[in-house]
Amino acid sequence: MGSSPIPEKVPNVETSSASEPAAANAPAPVRPCRNCGQPAPGRYCPACGQATETAQRGLREQARAAYQEWLAPRGRITLTLRKLLFSPGTLTVDYLEGRRARYLAPFRLYLWVSVLVLAAVQLLNLDFVLRVWGSQGVGVLRGAQVPVSEMQIQARWTPVEVIVRHVPTPGVARFSELSAEEKVRFLRGRRARYLSSMLLVLVPAFAAMLAACFHRRHRRFMEHLVFAFHIQAFVLLAVLAESMFLRVVFANVVTWGMFAYFVVAARRVYGTGWAETVVRGAVAMAGYFALFYLANLGLILLLISL
Repeated sequence: MGSSPIPEKVPNVETSSASEPAAANAPAPVRPCRNCGQPAPGRYCPACGQATETAQRGLREQARAAYQEWLAPRGRITLTLRKLLFSPGTLTVDYLEGRRARYLAPFRLYLWVSVLVLAAVQLLNLDFVLRVWGSQGVGVLRGAQVPVSEMQIQARWTPVEVIVRHVPTPGVARFSELSAEEKVRFLRGRRARYLSSMLLVLVPAFAAMLAACFHRRHRRFMEHLVFAFHIQAFVLLAVLAESMFLRVVFANVVTWGMFAYFVVAARRVYGTGWAETVVRGAVAMAGYFALFYLANLGLILLLISL
């Protein structure tokens, strides 16, 4: 009796065909973040925010990626400046309501603007003045190309003359013996080194003034500080634009434009009515100009006394 042949094992077609889609649809293994070690399934680590793509890209790819993120029409810098310049207060409202990733952070925005403005003032030798009306204002950094006769060095209420007339110290006495041109050169050479620090100190002081003027809105100090950073950044850009055009008419337009911008921005941020915003805004801006004057006065006194 012959042994029957052993039948070959036929693969189960149904089981095989069913397992193939399951294997295809199986989720890819999640790689850990190389920075913190946490699972990072997407483009960025959800724990620390580092990009999961760590391969080194060429210079062209780096430049393209930087352009897309920062300078493209939807980039951070473009969106931030568009909101800052043409939509008063919207940048602060978006930040306070949590829409932050698309914009530059308030301090970073202020830092970039201050570096840009002060570099332009120095390189182009501009007359950096916060004007109150026409040619009247607080001269922060005088341009050497501006005639001394237009600088009003001898005006009684300028910080320089206030110090010369009312602060009897040896340093002030030596400074008062200089000619008008020598005073300008002396202050310009020294003040440029400390101007950025003076402007930065003004921001929390202005935030405290906003907290006092709009205390009924029950905002935290950090919220006032965010608004102050945005306002200061706009003021620096406005003063830079004004310093590039020495015509009095343009100076008046910029001065009143800054106040109008602040009123619209404050109404949007604090939610007050127009009349209340104008009154409180006038007090806040008057205080800001006073702070600017006092800070400039203290800086000049420090520079003369050194």
